[in-house]
Amino acid sequence: MAVDLYEIAAMQLHFPPPGVTHTMNDPRIPTIRDSIRLNFTETEALLNRLSPDDLARTAANGWTVGQLAGHVAVSPSSAIYVLKRLRNGGNATVPSFLSWAPALRNWFITRRYKSATTAQMLQTANDARDELLVWVDTIEHGELDRSGEVFGSGKQTLSNFLDYILEHGREHRGEIEAALA
Repeated sequence: MAVDLYEIAAMQLHFPPPGVTHTMNDPRIPTIRDSIRLNFTETEALLNRLSPDDLARTAANGWTVGQLAGHVAVSPSSAIYVLKRLRNGGNATVPSFLSWAPALRNWFITRRYKSATTAQMLQTANDARDELLVWVDTIEHGELDRSGEVFGSGKQTLSNFLDYILEHGREHRGEIEAALA
């Protein structure tokens, strides 16, 4: 018996099989999808301008421009864990004695971008955008208003956190621009 990997992924990610669309999607989804695409376009434009020397510069927060750019590239898909928690009415927090853990996670994620090329980061950004778009297409009517506590952000709805993800990218792109000035 052959295993259909798409079916396995569909069950785990909760998206429909090919040719099947949700009829109960929230009417805000098209706007969210457009915002995700715009976020990618802004990231792509920035990455296309960066030289290897630019990537080695240090930003005000101590990260290299390359690490910041990699963080911007991967962030949309790495936020899916939090989105899933919110969708299910859960929280995405850590106990106070582990408050350092999210910073350590970011450090582990971004250190691989210290020596990455812009082409590699563009591919990461493209993959992250596609993964987030697929996930957003699974959102059913009413789910955007589900909420929970998010570490460092307080109570967030699914919709608010999607906005936050995109604003987070803009914030870091601004830090990159400042480092290049």
